[in-house]
Amino acid sequence: MVTLMSDGRLFFPLHSHDIRPRGRASQPRFFSISQGTFRIITGILLAAGMVFGINPETARAQNTATYTVTFQGNWKAESTTDVPSGAHFTTLIGAVHNGNQTFWNAGSLATPGVELVAEIGGTSRFRSELMAAGNNVKTIISWGIGSGGGAAVTKTVEFSKDHPLFTILSMLGPSPDWFVGLSGFSLLDGNDNWHSSRTVDLFAYDAGTEEGTGWSIENSSSNPHVPISSLKGTGKFTNVRVARMTFTLKQPVQQTSLSISGGSPVTEGNNASFTITASPAPTSNLTVNLNVSENSNNGRDFVVSGNQGSKTVTIAANATSAAYTVATVNDDTDEPNGSVTVTVSGGSGYTVGSPSSASVTVNDNDLTRVTLSAAVGNIPETGGTKTITATLNRALVAGESLTVPLTFEGTATRNTDYILAGTPAAGVIYLNLNSGNAHVIFSAGSRTATLTLSTRNDTMDEGTAETVTVALGTLTSSGLGGGATSSGTASFSITDDDTGPVAGVMVSKGMLSLTEGGTADTYTVVLTKMPTTSVTVTATSSDDTVVKVHTGNGQPADSVTLTFTGGTSGNWNQAQTVTVTPQQDADTTQDTASITHVVSGTGDYAQVTADSVTVTVADDDGDDGDSGSDENDGNGGSGVDVGSDPEEPGPVFMETRFAFTMAKNLVGPAPVRDAGSALGVVRAAGIGVTYTLASGGNGLFQIDAATGTVHYVGPGAATGHYALTVQATDSRGRVADTQVTVEVRDADTVSRLNRVRQTVLPEAARLAAGSAFAAVSERMDATRTATRLRVAGYELRTATANLAETLATGVALPDLPHILAGSEFVLPLSATGDAAGLAPVLWGAVDWTALSGGRVTDWDGGMLNAHLGADVRLSERLMGGLALSHARGTFDWTDQGGAPSVTGTYQSRMTSLMPYLGWTAHERLTGWR
Repeated sequence: MVTLMSDGRLFFPLHSHDIRPRGRASQPRFFSISQGTFRIITGILLAAGMVFGINPETARAQNTATYTVTFQGNWKAESTTDVPSGAHFTTLIGAVHNGNQTFWNAGSLATPGVELVAEIGGTSRFRSELMAAGNNVKTIISWGIGSGGGAAVTKTVEFSKDHPLFTILSMLGPSPDWFVGLSGFSLLDGNDNWHSSRTVDLFAYDAGTEEGTGWSIENSSSNPHVPISSLKGTGKFTNVRVARMTFTLKQPVQQTSLSISGGSPVTEGNNASFTITASPAPTSNLTVNLNVSENSNNGRDFVVSGNQGSKTVTIAANATSAAYTVATVNDDTDEPNGSVTVTVSGGSGYTVGSPSSASVTVNDNDLTRVTLSAAVGNIPETGGTKTITATLNRALVAGESLTVPLTFEGTATRNTDYILAGTPAAGVIYLNLNSGNAHVIFSAGSRTATLTLSTRNDTMDEGTAETVTVALGTLTSSGLGGGATSSGTASFSITDDDTGPVAGVMVSKGMLSLTEGGTADTYTVVLTKMPTTSVTVTATSSDDTVVKVHTGNGQPADSVTLTFTGGTSGNWNQAQTVTVTPQQDADTTQDTASITHVVSGTGDYAQVTADSVTVTVADDDGDDGDSGSDENDGNGGSGVDVGSDPEEPGPVFMETRFAFTMAKNLVGPAPVRDAGSALGVVRAAGIGVTYTLASGGNGLFQIDAATGTVHYVGPGAATGHYALTVQATDSRGRVADTQVTVEVRDADTVSRLNRVRQTVLPEAARLAAGSAFAAVSERMDATRTATRLRVAGYELRTATANLAETLATGVALPDLPHILAGSEFVLPLSATGDAAGLAPVLWGAVDWTALSGGRVTDWDGGMLNAHLGADVRLSERLMGGLALSHARGTFDWTDQGGAPSVTGTYQSRMTSLMPYLGWTAHERLTGWR
């Protein structure tokens, strides 16, 4: 510690304590140098990294105050009963310091430093104690004072708001251990403002270290020492002060200080206003120097050059302000919002205060344009891509953003017939490209967004082509003074390359058995392929005296027409029902009629035919007149109809409908037969049944007549759903039928799906496990037991502010998983623990991680991992808990393990329950399992 003495010398102590014989004063030893030499040595020591006891930054603290401090002695007959010969005050020793340190206090024992001052006026030990306080001390005080009881000394002392206290000591000599002084005297008032002046009377104190009641320094030590106590009004001291200290705040000479403020934002073409404020007002006209500039980055140009550079403004005498305006230019160029800045420069008669410069925002009033474009031409369904760009007429800057919605029209369906991906670029965000409201957000640094539209191959014949039109929706901007406008569309077609199912008409039943005048029966008609124009199917009865037909609630007639339409809202794949009603006659014969179907259409349906339905109508008028005997009857002549034997029921299928899937290989020239499902019937004992394929299937299927096993026979490209009608006819000619729905799937596609599952699932499981382990590891940190809530990686207050800002700008919010990612909470369930002293904690965390990979199978997506746990500290070092984790992932994939490539979406869900136990062996060593 360096001490500035009253004569301007700098003193360095050579030791930190005194040793003296009893009754003899030992003078502390110092060496001194001039202040000029000290500056040179200080520079060398600071360059070498040495630090003095007083922190330079502390010594130069803000909010300082300078006081004139006077010590005035008053040791005379009024203050003591007698005044000894040679009465004097010793060197005043003390410090300017903060409240973290107290150096002496009445009621406390004296330190060795205080003892030395009080007994012989020695200052070395007390100076060492002051130095040991380090940065708690701003300045050490060491003032010499003249002789006699009325001696005085006046000094200038600087205080700061972080060092506002004053402590001082001086021995009353000669005396046993008596002194005067102040301890921790503050120059701040209760409102943290500096006192303009303070006066305090000083009275004598007994240090409690020596015995004695007279004016002598030769006394025996007190054993033990007793606390410091006041001598006011006791012994040789009266109630009159022994000395007085005054503190007077030095007021600086004020000069006019200038500051500047800017007005409200303006639109280009209007004047920007500024106000220059003077404090105090000048006594005569004051010329103020100004400098005018504009933010000219990124093409901004609002102020002509003649209005920029050095300017002046005059503040009239006794006025406190002056106005200054800068004209701006209204142009036709779209540019970022800018600003005009006016700065007060130095000059005569004033000082530059704060703020010394001000800026006024200048808003542009020209539209920012975004243009959508794409190369002309159609793309194929297999491997087709189209690059679509949205381009701004200029790059955006900080504070600007533009949300560009994308609209999709045409017969092709987004995320079914095609998908979109955005090329990463600085300042460009793509949201909901393949579902929901797709849009692109431009921000600072961005100008172009590039979208790649990729077709998704399927096996459905969709006609010649599907159309796609991409356009721009209503724009939403923030920070664009002139707003924004858009232009351009991208229109093209996706050419179909699938042969698909063969165009045809499926009739659900081939035969019907009715009774004249009895209950009607039905069958259905449906198309196998979407038509390009409407198709009609007319069902006509060959004999309307036997059966008539109708649909819905219509009246039975000899014919009825069904209409099928194409397109995404068409009914071509919806079965329509035909009702067949038997007619009453007077004869006794069994009648038969057929219902034919005439198909009328264009394109693929121009030459299509449909199966007929054979209808047998049993007579209900008695004997048919046959007088012979039935060889199978055994009764010799009753002639019973084989189709209506009440003793022996016909065949009945065990299930009314069947549905199953066939997987077949599309690779290779030869058709592949795959076993389907064996169809069984209930029939009378000893009666044989023959199975036939009555209708449907377009020739793609065969049935085993004996077992009812359905086989797929090709060709190889005809995947899809098929409705078949299977009939069982027993040996007596009785018939039953059933509907069979068959889905034919590509075996190669099934294999690829398995490959995707085997590729993605292990990586997703690894990521989910790693996230769970990381979440539990976080709980090992004992400091995380305080209540904590973060949303999307931000404290709740910040997250709420960010959400409000996003909603205010009109930018669409991300989906929920992205909002939740980075969220966490820690909730202590008890502030002090339960009856057993345990303090349970409930916690949760959410994270989202992107994941991709693959060679033969390329895949890309991400996983949302959510964790909920509860734990309790069983001891200071031991924690136990239970965590429930759920991971959900969605991945787009493309398999290139065969021709053609196949794309799709894979989703995974994983849930785990994990108990954990952690033990902290050391603050840097924690283990858990």
